[in-house]
Amino acid sequence: MGSVDRLEIRVLGELELVRGGRPVPLPASKKTRALLGYLVVTARPQLRERLCELLWDGPDDPRAALRWSLHKLRPLVDDKATRLVTDREHVAVALEGIDVDLLAVRAAAAPRPADADLGALRVAAARFRGDLLDGIELRDCLRFHGWLTGEREAVRTLRAAIVSALADRLLDEPEESLRWAHERVVLEPMEEAAHLQVARALAGLGRTREALGQLEDCRGLLARELGVAVSGDVEAMRRSLLGRPGTPTRARPSRPKKRRKKARPPPT
Repeated sequence: MGSVDRLEIRVLGELELVRGGRPVPLPASKKTRALLGYLVVTARPQLRERLCELLWDGPDDPRAALRWSLHKLRPLVDDKATRLVTDREHVAVALEGIDVDLLAVRAAAAPRPADADLGALRVAAARFRGDLLDGIELRDCLRFHGWLTGEREAVRTLRAAIVSALADRLLDEPEESLRWAHERVVLEPMEEAAHLQVARALAGLGRTREALGQLEDCRGLLARELGVAVSGDVEAMRRSLLGRPGTPTRARPSRPKKRRKKARPPPT
């Protein structure tokens, strides 16, 4: 298939189909879009019965609703080859030759982000646009909602691992390390290690006061939200930063001077 016809399916954010560099309009039905997202993310044939339970478990005819959604999806994903593969029992999307952002990110980060190619990790981190299948909630479909909640957490964990690896491995380039460390704090605000990465990058840039402030923010956040104290790693880094030449230290507040009482004139 030439690049003109190349199909991309993006699930790391809002669901998007792009063919030859141009976006493909999606069906208005949120359940039809959810069906496509589910088939792409799971990347394996699914029983029709399972799909009906996920998305159309109600008094209406769920198999008819599934057939209608498949009819809407077929012209979007099929090209010279039949990519929406169906039989009486199963449904699948044949993903060979399709650029799926989630699959590409997983491949780039394998077997673990700390050992992956640095350039590939940068590209993988840039492919995240938001939560998995952002905007497709379907809270009335409890089974689908439960599946999506678990998958989103797994993808968020993968994203945090990727940006954490970038922050650690790019300490010799502290500006970029700081960028990834900040992203990890947004993803995992209660992770002490994320705040330490920000502080290390700031220290590498000579921004010692800001690094100390980050550690104090971490201390306050963990105490306020989780009721726990920071570990010895935070204290050790704080002492190290305070020991740097020229590091400003907090001045003790001066006591207000006592005013002398004016002598009252003697009574007449």
